[in-house]
Amino acid sequence: LSGNALPAGEPTTDQTYLVDNTAPTAISFTRQNPATNPTNADSLTFRVIFNEDVQNVTNGDFDATGTTAGVTSVVVVTANSVYDVTISGGNLINYNGTAGLDFDISGGGQQDIEDLAGNNLPSAQPTTQETYTVDNNAPTLTITQAVGQIDPTSTLPVTFQATFNEAINTGSFTGTDITFGGTAPGVKTATITEIAPNNDTTFNVTVNGVTGFGTVTISISAGTFQDLAGNNNTAASTNTDNSVTYAAPDTTAPTLVS
Repeated sequence: LSGNALPAGEPTTDQTYLVDNTAPTAISFTRQNPATNPTNADSLTFRVIFNEDVQNVTNGDFDATGTTAGVTSVVVVTANSVYDVTISGGNLINYNGTAGLDFDISGGGQQDIEDLAGNNLPSAQPTTQETYTVDNNAPTLTITQAVGQIDPTSTLPVTFQATFNEAINTGSFTGTDITFGGTAPGVKTATITEIAPNNDTTFNVTVNGVTGFGTVTISISAGTFQDLAGNNNTAASTNTDNSVTYAAPDTTAPTLVS
């Protein structure tokens, strides 16, 4: 107002706005806890990753799929772009099937999620959506004579076939799990070998140590082995033709009596 000219140059404090009109996106839902799949866990945690920091993320933004379990917690993992979302309850404790996570698009629940500039998350699920296979069924086992096993026989080993109704944790099924029966004497041992179709369901059990005439049988007790989800067998093996008669080879030369 006195006529002094403004000197050349910018002010010392020169603020700007970062203008963001791009909506955030959800990159993935991935399995987090438990780390194994399939599982018999009663609580499942998925990691939700966004392409940028977002806000207003709550339980009501998500739905469990394939089960009546509900979303029970949402935890920020790092910054505000990674969240762990846990589902539990409902029928999950006895559930058998696929369980996953979705945004609650039908109810509009996820519409309150927005980036720090206020852009709303679109009504779309991420491209990567992992699920859990939940298995609460106990595995079962059937024991039979192995294919090609001669009965009666004078040759060792005696071989049986162990067939499970689903893939098992092979480390939970060893020779020491075998219970021997029958009338044949001897300190018996068992060796387990996986056979076709080589998918952790079918095994040959070879028995050695038989020393005299009699029958040889094997069985497996309850609580001995586990399936891939961690379920123990709750019943002993079912036995179908699980007995082989053994006669020690006769090496005595015949003699003329009269």
